[in-house]
Amino acid sequence: MVSASRDGGLLAAVLERFKVQPVRGSSSRRGRQALLELTTWAERRYDLAITPDGPRGPRYVVQDGIISLARLTVFRSFP
Repeated sequence: MVSASRDGGLLAAVLERFKVQPVRGSSSRRGRQALLELTTWAERRYDLAITPDGPRGPRYVVQDGIISLARLTVFRSFP
């Protein structure tokens, strides 16, 4: 997951050059859509990577979106 901000756009472009598919979103922008998109990628058995701390901090604190994603994916049995 990459921030939906302008800076995130730069990072997304770099990731795409390395054949990594970025999902754009954050707790303040596109969060719900990004959560649904990440759930879909997990159902397809792709690996997911997320920065655990939110854009506004506090630093090193896991935000609620990651907990929600874990709840939606970890305990589900994917085909």
